[in-house]
Amino acid sequence: MKKIYYYFVIAMEGIMIISTLINVIFCLITYKIDIFITSIYLVFVPINRFLNSNNYFELLLLLFFIGITIVFYIFSAKEILNKKIEKTPFIILNAIWIYMSGICLMFLNSNEAKVILNLNPIFVSISAVSIIGLIILKWSDLNKLYRNKPVPDYEDPLPENFQLKAKSYKQIKRTALGTPVISIGVFLFNLLLVYINSENSVLITFRNLMYGFSIFLELIILFGTIHDCKEFQKITGEKVPKKDFLRKLNAIQIVSIVLFVLSFFVLNMI
Repeated sequence: MKKIYYYFVIAMEGIMIISTLINVIFCLITYKIDIFITSIYLVFVPINRFLNSNNYFELLLLLFFIGITIVFYIFSAKEILNKKIEKTPFIILNAIWIYMSGICLMFLNSNEAKVILNLNPIFVSISAVSIIGLIILKWSDLNKLYRNKPVPDYEDPLPENFQLKAKSYKQIKRTALGTPVISIGVFLFNLLLVYINSENSVLITFRNLMYGFSIFLELIILFGTIHDCKEFQKITGEKVPKKDFLRKLNAIQIVSIVLFVLSFFVLNMI
């Protein structure tokens, strides 16, 4: 039954992508926006702007949006159907992208909203709920996979194995490298929000709060990396993998934070 549900979710998004591609071709041929209810709506923002401005940069953004949609879909489908996989980043990325594609359109300017927000609440609701169900079921599969391991993994994410203290240098490194991941992810998301509407006061406030929270989180990770590395070495007596292990991690984190702060000012100048 679970496998049937997985195929249902994969098929539904596949229909959305095929529908979107056909819809894009239709709009470019007819030179007007007429959106199918099964299409991914964010894709039609650059199309609408291209039809109004003949700015070919919008077509590049269109190809970029379509490319992201297809890549996330293919790799997430592989993760969904692979029972032995232990990490599912593309399922999460795909879910975020699909939800963003709908939520971001709420902040379009009034003229664009009238053209693009031709939403069918029934289909949109089914799509949203089905993705939530997928994430819950896949998380259940991952928990079973970890519990059935012949050799316990003391770095697994099961609730009973959760600890505040670091469990290995590998884990410390993985956490530290979360800083550039957060920086890139938040920057790209805010860049999308700027593209959607750079003058919306709600979005501006949201972007500022997101940047502020992210910088605060990155500083916690930076100082936490230093503390965890020294504490782990003190408790276990285990030497660091490399002499400059901590210094390199801190350098990556500091550079990421500095560039992240600079990106905030760049976005606010657009």
